[in-house]
Order: sequence, then C-alpha cells, then structure tokens
Amino acid sequence: MVPLLNDPEVARFIPLIAHPYTRRHWAAWMRKHRGGPERRAEGLSYPFAIEMDGRVVGNIGYRWDAKDRAANIGYIVGKRYRRQGIATEAARAITDHAVRDLRAERVWATVLKGNRGSPQVLQACGMRLEGVLREHQVHQGRRVDIEYYAVLRSEWRRRRK
Repeated sequence: MVPLLNDPEVARFIPLIAHPYTRRHWAAWMRKHRGGPERRAEGLSYPFAIEMDGRVVGNIGYRWDAKDRAANIGYIVGKRYRRQGIATEAARAITDHAVRDLRAERVWATVLKGNRGSPQVLQACGMRLEGVLREHQVHQGRRVDIEYYAVLRSEWRRRRK
C-alpha cells in the first residue's frame, strides 16, 4: 500500500493521508486498525485489501457506528488500476455487506470536491449527493469542500430488486 498511497495523484484527493507517505505511516495505521469483529460495537474501522491477480491494488473499509447503525465507507485504488470497475465492485460489496449483514440503516461516504471518479463509484452503489460542506477541511495547505453521499437501507432494498 505504501507505493499506492505515496502517489501524488492518489494523495491529491485524500485529506486524511499524509504525503509523502512512508512505511512508518502504514505501520501506525495498521496498529490503529487491528481488532476483530468482536470490537465492532466500539465503532472501529474495518479495512480490507483489494487484490487483483495476487497483487494489492488498493484498499476499502468502513467505520461502523453501532449506535446510529451507520457505516462510513472509504477506499483507495492505485492510479494504474483505475477505470477498470475495481473501485465500483469493491464499494458495492462493502455497501451490500453493511446493509445486509450489519443491518445498517445508512451507508455514507465523503468525496473531496473535484474528484471526478468517486462520485460515479458511489452513485453506482445507489448513493446520492446529500450536500456539500464548504471549505470543511484543510488539505495540502488549503481549505477544501467535502461532498457527502449516502444510501439509506430502504433505497438499497429498492435498488437490489
């Protein structure tokens, strides 16, 4: 994951990831996200590798909020693996898992405004734009807008029929 996350084109749209990205960053992230399903009630993150032909091409995961029965998903796909449907397939799988297996009432994601690919991925999962938080975060030294996308359980069920 370090080479994928260290790519400036990937870092450009991920406000919460350091750039340049080092093995130390990755090791710290892995320590933070260890834990099994028994810790789900604590509202922890659950990361998964995205593999293709035995190679890690990205990652996807969710942060589970048991109290609100909501899952916040996020994903990263390496630049050379984009526009192949990989992110869409992974995002659909994690969205389906959250609603079907966790009984989530809401699955949501955020996108840095200007990212053209992620809105298409999220819309393919049944999500729709709910709103924009203007200049909500600081990313690479400047304030950026964040778009919120979500799908509700009732909308997901209609999409699956």
